[in-house]
Amino acid sequence: MPQGAQAVAARAEMYDAIPHYRAVFARNGITAADTVVTGETPEELAAGITREESVLDLGVIRAIPDENSVSSLMALVEACAPRPA
Repeated sequence: MPQGAQAVAARAEMYDAIPHYRAVFARNGITAADTVVTGETPEELAAGITREESVLDLGVIRAIPDENSVSSLMALVEACAPRPA
């Protein structure tokens, strides 16, 4: 499992352990992991972000790259950047 996926899973578990968040997720029949967009390509990330934005009033993007490096973070930021229509 890539480091990014492990970090996402650990963060989702952390949110599921917080009573307030757990209650919100439970009311909606989901877990924190269900709110996560992941992907290997810019197209996969963009599709996931678009899907989430269609049901949210406000989306928050928290980037968790595969490795803790500037180049990996920049690649993720570029992959998630909005594209002109």
